[in-house]
Amino acid sequence: MLICLIREIAGSASAAHKQTPGTVFKTAELTIGSAPDQYLQVPHKEVDPQHAVLRMTSDGRLLLTALGPRGVVVNGHRETRVVLYPNDTLQLGDTSVKVEVPNGFGNEQYTCLLRVSDPYAPDETSPAAAAHTGMRRSRFTISFWSWTLTLGVAVVFLLVPMGTFLAPSVRKLLRSTPLVPSDALWSAGPLHATHRFIGNDCTACHVNAFERVRNSECEKCHDDVQHHVDVRSADVAVFDRQRCAACHFEHKEPATLVLRDQRLCTDCHARLDKLKSDPQIENAADFGSHHPEFRLAVLSRDEIVAPGQWQPQWLDSSNAATFKESSHLKFSHAQHLNPQGIKSPKGERVLQCGDCHRPNSSGREMMPIRMETQCSGCHSLHFDEHDPTSGVPHGNLQAMFRVLREHFSRQYLESTGPTMRTQTDRLRRPGQEARQMSIDEQRRARDWADTESLKMARELLEKRVCVDCHDVTRVLGASGFDQWQVTPVRLTQNWMPRVRFNHAAHITKPCTSCHDTAERSKRSSDILMPRIAKCRECHGDANDTSKLSSDCVMCHRFHLPQRGRFDTAALKARASQ
Repeated sequence: MLICLIREIAGSASAAHKQTPGTVFKTAELTIGSAPDQYLQVPHKEVDPQHAVLRMTSDGRLLLTALGPRGVVVNGHRETRVVLYPNDTLQLGDTSVKVEVPNGFGNEQYTCLLRVSDPYAPDETSPAAAAHTGMRRSRFTISFWSWTLTLGVAVVFLLVPMGTFLAPSVRKLLRSTPLVPSDALWSAGPLHATHRFIGNDCTACHVNAFERVRNSECEKCHDDVQHHVDVRSADVAVFDRQRCAACHFEHKEPATLVLRDQRLCTDCHARLDKLKSDPQIENAADFGSHHPEFRLAVLSRDEIVAPGQWQPQWLDSSNAATFKESSHLKFSHAQHLNPQGIKSPKGERVLQCGDCHRPNSSGREMMPIRMETQCSGCHSLHFDEHDPTSGVPHGNLQAMFRVLREHFSRQYLESTGPTMRTQTDRLRRPGQEARQMSIDEQRRARDWADTESLKMARELLEKRVCVDCHDVTRVLGASGFDQWQVTPVRLTQNWMPRVRFNHAAHITKPCTSCHDTAERSKRSSDILMPRIAKCRECHGDANDTSKLSSDCVMCHRFHLPQRGRFDTAALKARASQ
């Protein structure tokens, strides 16, 4: 331990003989420099902020070590490391420091005494110094004012706002009173527009003082948010410590609630094969250079595993050459996109992709293809050219047969078409005498209407209209209207259910720039979705300045549907069971 007494001598001769108490420092090492935090401060341009250090060696000698290239001038010689002895003199700029033999002061024994002589130091005996009241004369020290300022700041900006937080009764008063600080001072920035309904109620999210926002506070409003993985799987343990605020930032400018740094995703997805023994998806670290080929979800009818049910079938690059969609629809894109046009009830018509594929109100997704909205303009369901109102409904065979029977029954009764009735079978018309049909007349009318209805049904189902687009089969052993069966059409509505794609953002490009095989496709089973190479023509990573920087959240969501609630309390309770 170094116990050093430092005495300063003013510049005048009268002050040079004046004995001052000096300052005692007890420290392992005595620092010397121009910085305010040095034990011996020498404010001179030739002195570095941390210039030298004085230590006591194990054998009781004083060792001076220079900390910079300037060194220290000791007895006229520039030294970098030197042992000091009594009467040695250090020259630090214009200041001289003399090492003297210390004498005991009371019961204290000093290990060294440094007498500092500064020619430019104020002389307390001079008239100018006498007219100046310094800090020491006023009996106030720098430490007093420092503590006063520190405590004042703590009271004004910590204790008073904390009272707003801890005492709800005075919260409204403090927040509304001008010039009185409240906990609003602690806000790091404005709320996002979606959270402004909270107003100035900081405690809506910050329940405990000086504690980060917990997931439970977010779940009070967002109680239906889905998890990233199935909550019934073991993978949910990976997200036990995941905080909502790790991805959703508040009080930031510019305001944004979703952190787009893809490292939050790639920290796991770049090494899934290391985290799991049997990952269902491949590793992905970057869209531009390290991303697997697209996987499509195609509806497939499996009569063995799920007879009569439609299940999504994932298709990947291993069977890309055999991509097929079993929709049971007969359709040719090449025919409908013929630049020469196609025949329609109103003449030749040239179709564009947008005539059938129409976006929803947001512009992001395409609406389902419907016969009534997209197809009926060219494909008419009328069956009687003499009756413009004769049309069968689409998609319901029983309703179709019912309409046909009603049509021909009315035709029989009104005698406006071919009939086998005699003059005596003629029914009463308005103004004539009413009479009831006999049982034989009713039977003949029903047989004739059923016969004509079956003829027209066979015409529609087997020769034209229905058979043009649908798979129509005969049921063995069935008769009447039950002898036909139309296989339901199931078009894939979402080819990539785990991906978000915005068609509106690509509206400046024609549809065929991405779906480039559509104009040549002659079968509805053809998969017309683009491969990843097509998207990489425009989209790349952040390092490729020639392409649009595409991060993970541009296409993927963290909260996936049908995974279970992102309820941390429920998950922890389940894990403890």
